[in-house]
Amino acid sequence: MPRAPLAVLVSSLVLVLPLAGCGGDDPTEPSPIPCSYTLSPANRTVGSEGGTGVVTVTTRADCGWTAASNAPWVSITGGSTGKGPGSVSYAVTPNTDQSSRSGTIAIAGLSFTIVEDGRAPCTFDVTPQQQNFAAGGGNGTVAVATASSCSWTAATTTEWLTIVSGSTGQGNGTVSYTVAPHTATIARSGSLTVGGVQVSWITITTSMPHQGDDRVFFTIAPNMTGTARTGTITVRDKVIRINQGALDSWAGLYSVSTFLSPNFSIRYRIWSR
Repeated sequence: MPRAPLAVLVSSLVLVLPLAGCGGDDPTEPSPIPCSYTLSPANRTVGSEGGTGVVTVTTRADCGWTAASNAPWVSITGGSTGKGPGSVSYAVTPNTDQSSRSGTIAIAGLSFTIVEDGRAPCTFDVTPQQQNFAAGGGNGTVAVATASSCSWTAATTTEWLTIVSGSTGQGNGTVSYTVAPHTATIARSGSLTVGGVQVSWITITTSMPHQGDDRVFFTIAPNMTGTARTGTITVRDKVIRINQGALDSWAGLYSVSTFLSPNFSIRYRIWSR
């Protein structure tokens, strides 16, 4: 009889322990959903003049991102960091090369590609292409018209021509030169080369003043530019127009006569090298 309370106590413990063991494991936390991003547009092509643009970033409100340029000619002007939906602004500098170029902006681990066109080849319009001076010489100017990104030089190998200003330039400009007095009785001709275009590309080789038949001989310099050109020769009261095509490498001796129509376009080749 004295041990009865102990038996009851042990029995109670046996009943309680299994109940304490039920449902003892902690619930497992759910895995976070990874961030995903889309860019719009995914790429862009710009002209050689450059420009600005915007890329739209689409993602969840809790997702952060950064943007960085991988090209020195592309700069981030806004939105270098963000969280949730947003946008990235950028600027592209002009391309002065004739070759196109490609660069990227890294946005939220994605690449936004920019292709910039190369500039068009430089062409030069030089006016006038022919000027006449009296024996006393004088001053003259040549106007150069071209794109603002195109550089040019002016030079002469004629000893009695001197360039006084405009020996180099970029974009539109003017070349000024002087013509020294001429003391001989035979006419002479010289030339300037401006932006690869030869001024006074027609040279009269017949001695002046001329007597006898009306045939006048002259030479034509090669035209290595991409633009056709037109010059004139005045024989007595007739103006003869000389046309030369673009990229024409012919250089030789030609002749004209006053019997030709004043409006006749002519290019007679007697010999060439």
